[in-house]
Amino acid sequence: MFLVTRGDRLYAGHSKRYKKADGSWSSTTHIVRCLGSKKQLLAKDPQAIEKLRASLRNETPYQIVTEQTQTYIRRYTKQGRCFAGFPILNYANYVLRPIWVDWLKIKQVTDYRQKLSKIEFDASELLWQTVMNRIVCPCSHLSHFQNRSRWVGNPVNHAQLHQLYRMLSFVAENQEAILKGVNHSLQQMGPRDVSLVFYDVTNSWYETAWNDQQKLVMKIAKKLVMLGEKATEEQKKAIIEEITRNASSTLRMEHRPDPIVSVALVMDRDGIPIDFRVYRGNRSEKTTMRQCTQELKRKFNISNIVMVADNGLNTQGNLLELSKEKNGFLLAHSLAKQKTELVEKLLQEDGWYCVVD
Repeated sequence: MFLVTRGDRLYAGHSKRYKKADGSWSSTTHIVRCLGSKKQLLAKDPQAIEKLRASLRNETPYQIVTEQTQTYIRRYTKQGRCFAGFPILNYANYVLRPIWVDWLKIKQVTDYRQKLSKIEFDASELLWQTVMNRIVCPCSHLSHFQNRSRWVGNPVNHAQLHQLYRMLSFVAENQEAILKGVNHSLQQMGPRDVSLVFYDVTNSWYETAWNDQQKLVMKIAKKLVMLGEKATEEQKKAIIEEITRNASSTLRMEHRPDPIVSVALVMDRDGIPIDFRVYRGNRSEKTTMRQCTQELKRKFNISNIVMVADNGLNTQGNLLELSKEKNGFLLAHSLAKQKTELVEKLLQEDGWYCVVD
């Protein structure tokens, strides 16, 4: 084991060799644990760095893993998650694996896409285990990594935390190809009716150390520093206006200080997802339906759809657009604040006519 310095943070790490795609060998540093702030440790003891180096020379990765295993066993024993002195492990990843590999064929798609990338670890296996973890015991990616030994044969056990996050970037870059492969596999399993689709938008937020206002100030300060001292007041003002105008999370539907994004999901009549999109948090969900319907027709060759959505998407612009594209629609509409005459007219059974055959 040796000492790793990254900025002001100190870590215990060890070197790990791996074989690259071309057959050659390389090495990478595997971080085991954080040792704290270099500045704070030196303030308490000027010899702290030398003492840490000396202590780490006597440690081995095997000892660290053994200590972690014993910690997990003690924790599970207290929680009652053990049998005959051994921890109870999740094996749902093996039970559900045939769906992933044989039915949806996601592994084949991700393996092929990985060959076209520069990723040298097995992103397909990390994605599989990450999805299984979200299904069985949903938690953050960091929590999943920290509790990876709870699973039988978890491929995350042989990965580093930064590889887990790099896998997420890989999936985002290949989202369209993966979804296309999944939908193709579903179509091969049997006829799929996409003439009626359900569409909705919801918001999700990130737990961060800084709220949007603080991050906006930091971003502006960074840009101003990059401009240099010779920058004019007009240039500084232009930078501030541009960053403020493009701030991604000014809309606060939940009135939360955390940054949010809007997630749009499209499902078929059986409730099976077809596609999804992530939009900026300051973009109204009323403006996303047109883009979504156009992408559905382009990607999945859908000629006519019936859009089903809630009251949040019921706007004059959306209705005109759906009619213009000759799509059917069933949108919720609140009658609580409408005039009595209009409510009675809307509830009449006669007077309706077919807009699209």
